[in-house]
Amino acid sequence: MSVTGSGEEFHGVLERARRSYSASGDIEQVIDDLRGAGLNMIECIKAVMELQGRGLAEAKKTVHFSKAWSDLREAHDAAHVSLTHALTDELRSDS
Repeated sequence: MSVTGSGEEFHGVLERARRSYSASGDIEQVIDDLRGAGLNMIECIKAVMELQGRGLAEAKKTVHFSKAWSDLREAHDAAHVSLTHALTDELRSDS
């Protein structure tokens, strides 16, 4: 499930996360709460960018290596490697 269908809903979840992060400073717990609220990984990255004022690369790394998303980390890493190999092969064949 994703909350992107309703920007208003995303902003409500983000506001709750902002209060939680402000009170605890625990980004791991906030990411877990965001996922539990139905945010997908991309939405969590966007939320971390907004909550911590981080750039995309830092926020992606924070979410990717969070405990909340650890169940999908291996599959995402494998997909990244596969895509990198496919693109490299494609670039070589175009040369």
